[in-house]
Amino acid sequence: MIDFSEFSVERTKERAKEGTAEICATLNRNLKVVYLNGFEIWKQEWVGERTNEPAPEPPKSFVVAVDGEGWAYPSQTGPGVCEKPPLPKRFPEGLAIVIGPAIMTSPEGTWYAAGTPGNPDTAPDGFVTAPLPPDGGVYKRRRTGLGGWWLRVS
Repeated sequence: MIDFSEFSVERTKERAKEGTAEICATLNRNLKVVYLNGFEIWKQEWVGERTNEPAPEPPKSFVVAVDGEGWAYPSQTGPGVCEKPPLPKRFPEGLAIVIGPAIMTSPEGTWYAAGTPGNPDTAPDGFVTAPLPPDGGVYKRRRTGLGGWWLRVS
């Protein structure tokens, strides 16, 4: 005799929950890989001073949700898919930013001396400062064979 209990609606709903749990696990594994790869790309841009965008947050994970009739489906409403990786140091140890007097103005903006006598500037080429006092100016470092310049970019 055939046991029809395996074919009941309730048993089918249980199987749907089990299958949905497996689907959620696969989605979360893939989502974690995509997030961590994207975070690594962002981190390289951030450390290299090419972006000031905040670190991306981990996306919400997929969890098994059940509708009003008891059918399961994946829902991206769970906690973060993983922890946010730690941020590296952005500035090299011993970094000295010394912006001297204005030297010239060009179509790009105003250029300033890098360093002053007895006070060398150690910022790498391409380094962009955070807004600096007293007026919130942002500067980009241009190194040359003779030391370099700071260009005010905002």
